Amino acid sequence: MPEHGQTTAAAALVSELETNGVTTVFALPGEENLPVVSALRTAAIDVIVCRHEQHAGFMAVAHARLTGQIAVCLATLGPGALNTFTPLAQAQLMRVPLLVLTGQKAVRNNREGSFQLVDVVGAARPVAKLSTSVIDPGSIRAAVRRALSCATTPPWGPVLLEVPEDVADGGAGDGRIVDHPPGPVPAVWRGEPDLTEVNERIAAAVRPLILAGSECAQPPVAAALANLANRENLPVLTTQMGKGAIDERSSMSLGSLGIHRPDHVHAALHAADLVVAVGYTPAEHPAPVWNRYGRPVVHLAHAPAAIEVGYDPVIQAVGNLPTLLTGLVDLGVERWHDDVRDRIGSQLGAERSVAAERRGSVADPIGVVEAVEKVAEEVDRLVVSLDNGAYKIWFARHYLAGGPRSLLLDNALATMGAGLATGMEAARLGHPSLVVTGDGGFLMNVGDLETAVRLGLDLTIVVLRDDRYGFIAWHQDEQDRARADVDVGNPDLVALAEAFGGRGRRVTNGTGLSTAITASVDSGGLWVIDCPITYETNDLLDPSRLPDFPLED
Repeated sequence: MPEHGQTTAAAALVSELETNGVTTVFALPGEENLPVVSALRTAAIDVIVCRHEQHAGFMAVAHARLTGQIAVCLATLGPGALNTFTPLAQAQLMRVPLLVLTGQKAVRNNREGSFQLVDVVGAARPVAKLSTSVIDPGSIRAAVRRALSCATTPPWGPVLLEVPEDVADGGAGDGRIVDHPPGPVPAVWRGEPDLTEVNERIAAAVRPLILAGSECAQPPVAAALANLANRENLPVLTTQMGKGAIDERSSMSLGSLGIHRPDHVHAALHAADLVVAVGYTPAEHPAPVWNRYGRPVVHLAHAPAAIEVGYDPVIQAVGNLPTLLTGLVDLGVERWHDDVRDRIGSQLGAERSVAAERRGSVADPIGVVEAVEKVAEEVDRLVVSLDNGAYKIWFARHYLAGGPRSLLLDNALATMGAGLATGMEAARLGHPSLVVTGDGGFLMNVGDLETAVRLGLDLTIVVLRDDRYGFIAWHQDEQDRARADVDVGNPDLVALAEAFGGRGRRVTNGTGLSTAITASVDSGGLWVIDCPITYETNDLLDPSRLPDFPLED
């Protein structure tokens, strides 16, 4: 225990979080993190108690994506800490700043031996930028600042900080040896680079295009990107996680990369002679897929390029992205992409027509996309959050995102089970929120429907139910394998929603889906919409169906 008048290490930890602008902690209490839980009671920090640490971590990642600020997740030792590893990996591949605080047995006078004792710090190192334990309560302030600095220094990423129970309850000292004034950890940026060579490289190209990655989903970057595209005649193709970086209804938009194989939008990459990759990392879409033609690449991002097969830029500019984009001027690019854009749009329109002609009594993924688009036209500021499944490909391919962070999905770790948490955090932050999830992903963290009700969230969840792991079943069909081990059962989803204190609807086909979603959003509260779906439309994803498409250069 601290000496008389001393601040506990747990209190000092929480004070550092407050000083550095942390407003929310997503948590599950445990015996070994009770000192931190107690310290949070008197802090100006919202504590969001969840039903599973994985879900708490997913909400924290969503918080970082939606706010651009570091997010914090609190878990106890052993099993609780291990449950945060999937969100840690998600944050690592997405490059979002995340701090995971975990408890641990007492460093001294541990009376329970190896019970629940796991080397969490060692186990987390492959999925974190930094994983460390605090063994001296007097060093807690420095440890927290180091963790925050690491997470928010480019490239952004996750940090795990373990605080044993007796360390958290120990005295943090009087702080006199701290050699910095109170205040947030400053962001670290390189000096403004000389963009002369980058400008020259782009100006020398005849058909350059921008590939906008996940970093472009930040509103300041998106604004600078749209300005550049319109000013300099640079068309924009996005990754899935960059969708909405430019209004996809804009004449400068070429759409979005979708499936990891030849796609309609690859016609633009075939026509281009230079790709300006902005805020992109290979984790969010494999470079050998989109750069199958070997086009030279210019890399603009807040961190140096992660060089992989297919992604070895000829030049890089690293720094604050809005500043970099503003510095690209007088490129002299003649507008070249209109014909390619029209051709891609025509092919996607034909695909929608085929789906409409086939449409029967059960919803299909293109029909779901069209229903959600209709809702987005009616509901201002709607945020659509996707879980992971075959429907995600169709949203990437067809959904026209109108702005940054209007469609949130994970195509880096591409984990199931995160869609509900993402939509919940969007709703908690005040956005009209719609989750689209498969039945497999929905049931993974369904217990946190209670959290949504307890928080009073306005949230509509569309569960696309095919009673199987549909994405895997499709791959089995494609590979001429027998269907095996993919069928699952489901509860009555309407009754399930009501059991948690929400409400439910059931649509028999896709026709009434947009009406059901709009009514649910308008009425507020938690809604679960049970929507049966068929994925027969997936045969349209076969590259052989692409008209006159060059698979090789």
